Amino acid sequence: MIQKNCKKPINKYRIQVNNFLNKRKVVNISGIKLTHSETSILSKGLNFCPTQTEMKKQDIYKNIDDFKRKISLKVLFRNTENSTQNNSYKSTNLDKIIRNQNKNPFQPPHEHCVQAYADALKDEIQYCKRNHPKQNTTKREMDALKRLSERTDIVIKHADKGGATVVCSANWYEEEAARQLNNSNYYKNVSQDYTKEHEDIFKEKLK
Repeated sequence: MIQKNCKKPINKYRIQVNNFLNKRKVVNISGIKLTHSETSILSKGLNFCPTQTEMKKQDIYKNIDDFKRKISLKVLFRNTENSTQNNSYKSTNLDKIIRNQNKNPFQPPHEHCVQAYADALKDEIQYCKRNHPKQNTTKREMDALKRLSERTDIVIKHADKGGATVVCSANWYEEEAARQLNNSNYYKNVSQDYTKEHEDIFKEKLK
């Protein structure tokens, strides 16, 4: 009886301590109240990866096909060079195809080695046996994660120091970004896009 009675206050204080630590890990300056589940899932950090209790083979097959397509596109356009005019950056045909792949997917011819590698991966996935890992989130936390991912009125970022997760309103984030960019001591407007020129400088330095 003594042990059973002792567990209740211990669990109560453990919950209070966890709530206190979660609040320190999540800094909410958005003015929007977060639920306990939302705070709990954010306290795990932005690099946290929820475990999957089951392996969806069809999704893996699709990822393999997408990977095969990207490799084949790279091979098909390996000799294509970016055209420049007046030092302005222009997207290549490869960029346009990848950008519009969901609208009008283009299937390039596949090299034999690429096709063989993709088929070998699918065969290995088909016959592999996987031990289901223990779930590292609760159902409420997963529901909270889905709600947070669908929100457009807040921005969630890493804190510059301390390893905390910061939640701020989207309007404040945009206004703060504009305020910093308009600071002429650190930024200035340019008349053209120097992306291609900077890419060439980096490539030259990395050789």
